[in-house]
Amino acid sequence: MAAGVGQWEILASTFQAAFAHSERDIPIDKWCEQNVVLPSAIAEHGRVNLAPSRYLVRPLLRMQDAKTREINIAAPTRGGKTLTADLFYAWSIKNRPVPYLHVFQNDTIAKDHARNRIWPMLDGMEWYQDYQPLVHTHRQIQSGVHRHGMPFLFTGPAVNKLQSKGFATVVCDEPWLYKAGVLDEARGRLADYARQGQDKFICIAQAGNAVCDDWIRQFRSAPMFEWWAPCDACGDMMRLSWSGVGNSGEKCGITYEATKDAQTGTRNVEEARHSARFTCPHCGHNHRDTQAVRRRWNNKGGYYHIDDSGVVIPETDFTGRKISFRFNSLINTSFADLAGEWVEAQNHFLLLGDENPRIKFIQKRLAENPEEVDELNDAPRVTVTGTQIKDGLPSWDDAHRLAMSIDCQLDHYWIWVEAVNKTGTQTMVLYADRVGSLPEVKELQKDFGVEWSMVGKDISDKRTTRLRDIARMGEIVNGRLQCWFGMAGQEGAREAWTHYNPKLKQSVMRPYNIQRGDPSMGMHRSNPEFEFFKRRGVPFVEWSNTTFKTELHRRYQSSKEGKEMLFHPSINTQLVEQHFSAEYRVKERNRHVWKIRGRRPNHLWDCGAMSCALLSISGCLTIGQGVGDSEA
Repeated sequence: MAAGVGQWEILASTFQAAFAHSERDIPIDKWCEQNVVLPSAIAEHGRVNLAPSRYLVRPLLRMQDAKTREINIAAPTRGGKTLTADLFYAWSIKNRPVPYLHVFQNDTIAKDHARNRIWPMLDGMEWYQDYQPLVHTHRQIQSGVHRHGMPFLFTGPAVNKLQSKGFATVVCDEPWLYKAGVLDEARGRLADYARQGQDKFICIAQAGNAVCDDWIRQFRSAPMFEWWAPCDACGDMMRLSWSGVGNSGEKCGITYEATKDAQTGTRNVEEARHSARFTCPHCGHNHRDTQAVRRRWNNKGGYYHIDDSGVVIPETDFTGRKISFRFNSLINTSFADLAGEWVEAQNHFLLLGDENPRIKFIQKRLAENPEEVDELNDAPRVTVTGTQIKDGLPSWDDAHRLAMSIDCQLDHYWIWVEAVNKTGTQTMVLYADRVGSLPEVKELQKDFGVEWSMVGKDISDKRTTRLRDIARMGEIVNGRLQCWFGMAGQEGAREAWTHYNPKLKQSVMRPYNIQRGDPSMGMHRSNPEFEFFKRRGVPFVEWSNTTFKTELHRRYQSSKEGKEMLFHPSINTQLVEQHFSAEYRVKERNRHVWKIRGRRPNHLWDCGAMSCALLSISGCLTIGQGVGDSEA
């Protein structure tokens, strides 16, 4: 009897400790500093101290907050993002004892992490002895059940290991390396607890070069808050970005001077290292490369978000259920090291044509998607509003008709506006830049006065989704839908279409085909938008990539001599040149095709080709001026 009573006392004390509410009210960062000891496998081992890494505190507090259900963290390599999940796991054992799942990029890493970090961390904390599994079968390396009944699993992203299991907390580590569908499969393990409002979905990763779009879509599904810090001179909060254009029009972010070699185009790495500094976008103050500067940024910084209307929102004022955090290496790494690494990557590309080093820099140092950042081009962008350019449009007396093309990306849109003269022999590019939302695109259309039938939006991927976007942005005029044209570039055999010409009374071959698409396709009748889309046929054009890109390339080469294609003075021609050089023409199977160079951005190139197609289809632009009959 005495042994039985002793066992009941142990179980009772364990149960009371597990469900005690007193410690739940302590902020998780303070609780971790008081209760967690990190093992020697972690560089900053010993008692937890988050003071030098305050950018980790707010994500941890969001994990503790019951109202925040999804947390996404994009951070550089060795930025402490996995540490936040480990600390939250330790806190959960004592304060939130619900089923816990941590999915790693593969099973080997999951096993090593559990064996070298998780178990040494738990065994090194005195309070955890009351939560040790009762029997050895409940303590496997990667799975088990704590004494108070909290199951846990550390595993790779194999789908068969995620099925038939339910968890209240799911952590996805480096989901950019997962195969398509695994992220959604992991989220599906929360279903039972999501109905009860007890779910917690956490994604932590670097950025870019994704095997699939699941991680990018997940990260951008919530408002993104980035780490900002006050300027030492003006005191205004500044985004710690690698590069940009400040209020004065000068380059801001990390700036440096490095001599350029006249023959190879490479720059001096040591000069870049010694001159590296951070320039404030507001006042132009240069922050020196010192630990004191980074310490002030750490102590006084915070997370901020810029909404669609341009309003800056502090993270502490945000009350949504989903949130994304991002910080980069500027907060904890020497400017000299970053500048030297970047210039070396640039030199490597110039000498060998290999973009991988600078792509890795953007991904692992800046925690940004290499396909969507301007640092890959290393070209400053000057954004000008449509109204500002519209005032200069009448200065080109030959302007007759305008065309506008739109290339859709994950979170922004590239815009190209081009005017043509009456004879169709010369055009002027009026706008070549990007905007953040479709309403801004529509505002540009209004500013320039572009007709609905002369606006084309790329629908090459996700065709039905893009057609629905076009229908939503349209307007009903006299009972008819006025909307943009969808533009679907075609390659291979589908680059010429047969049309019957009633005037010639014979069939002719054309490099385009006009159709109407149904945006309600694949939509269930119960969807509130079904009736709207059902009655709205959206026109779209299938156009030949080879034909119109070849014509655009010829006209762009003529523009360098001041012929055929002109550019408004506000256009950043350096940015246009870099996008236009992203593809090259080769001959395959007795026909010419256009190939992309590595992973270079080619968005303005695609926009220019769509504009060329729109103008020629409308009869405003004459194709093939000054070329031989065979090439025409």
